[in-house]
Amino acid sequence: MSTQSTVAPGYCVVQQPGTLDFQARLLFNNVNSEAARYFMQINKDTPWVKPGQILIVADPANSNQAYQLNHLIAAKQKVNEAMATTDNSVADFLNRNYENIAALTSWGDKLVGNASEAGEKYFKRIETLLVKIEQTYQNQFRTQGSLIGQQFYAE
Repeated sequence: MSTQSTVAPGYCVVQQPGTLDFQARLLFNNVNSEAARYFMQINKDTPWVKPGQILIVADPANSNQAYQLNHLIAAKQKVNEAMATTDNSVADFLNRNYENIAALTSWGDKLVGNASEAGEKYFKRIETLLVKIEQTYQNQFRTQGSLIGQQFYAE
């Protein structure tokens, strides 16, 4: 009698730029395992990732995770859209300084108001990008927490 997995899917935030294969090698001891192959399959839309992007990690033995995976896929797409115009160095900077930048974006209007006209557009673009990324992470965290709580109470 086989047992179905109840491990909920999740995500990881990329720390180093590279191919999806490179990311799988960082995450899995055996890249030929069923879990690693499933990771490659569900993330095949992102063959190259930058720091700050998310990758979905899920248990291939859980046949009851479609709803959760759909939410993760939507969050991943939003992060990918927000990161599309950044190069690796900017993505790495944003990822490493996420907490500091999140604090600064709450003061964004004041900072932009004191900046020169040329700098204003630059800071406003960065602020918009960071707010999108922060909102995506927060929404994903809330969704995952809610789904995990529902799953916990259902058991």
